[in-house]
Amino acid sequence: MDTKEVINTSLYSKEKTTTLLQNIFEDKSWEHEYHENGDLIVTYQGEHFVIEVAHDGCHFRIWDLHWYSVSTENLANFAMVRKAINECNALINSTLIYSVNEEEHEMNLLTRKDIDWIPLISDLKPYLQNVMDSMLTVHHYFFQVMENLRQEEYAKQN
Repeated sequence: MDTKEVINTSLYSKEKTTTLLQNIFEDKSWEHEYHENGDLIVTYQGEHFVIEVAHDGCHFRIWDLHWYSVSTENLANFAMVRKAINECNALINSTLIYSVNEEEHEMNLLTRKDIDWIPLISDLKPYLQNVMDSMLTVHHYFFQVMENLRQEEYAKQN
């Protein structure tokens, strides 16, 4: 069978993907809203996510914005967070990013995940739920890495 027959490109558009995501959110009773810039904001397990659907509708990017902050004035902790980010990024399929708010003297963590969207998947609801769960797994993994780094630091000092 020709690839063109398998992949029906008429399934893909930003509008169709956005509508499909909104329908899944409604079916799963996830609070969500459509932002005027075209993004979707969804609340999953108490966490707020921003979803940017690509113009071609074939993929989307999920952002978990500012879910952890640390003071930039505590240089040891700041350095530990940067080390944990690097370790996490080497081992997980999401990307941890940090931004620095110089006025507030804070480093804020964000998570980004790029998702290929295949409307032909037999059941998109569990697929999307797994994607959302993996976004929260990043938090747990990051905090575990931080704890390991703290224990290593403590062991060095004693």
